[in-house]
Amino acid sequence: MEDKKINYQLVLVLKPKLEEKERNSVFKEIESKLNALKAEVASRDHLGQKEMVYKIQGFSRGDYWVWELEAMKPLVIKSFNVFLNRETKVIRYLILKK
Repeated sequence: MEDKKINYQLVLVLKPKLEEKERNSVFKEIESKLNALKAEVASRDHLGQKEMVYKIQGFSRGDYWVWELEAMKPLVIKSFNVFLNRETKVIRYLILKK
């Protein structure tokens, strides 16, 4: 019997004026946390900077990213939420199970 991977989608809204170095640093931290949770990044798509309907943390624009994740077992979403809530460069996120 073959094990099936569980697919997740992570939508991130980053601060709009992050430099590439800062953004890559955030991405490395997120990937490190995902590796600790036994998940891997299948793809990462940049949707660009978009105007938000309302201000979040004083920002009216956000840098949108969509990550496709794969895991062999269900993620411990609670600990991942705590991690993302503490990351100051992430202004909003959403984790979806596909």
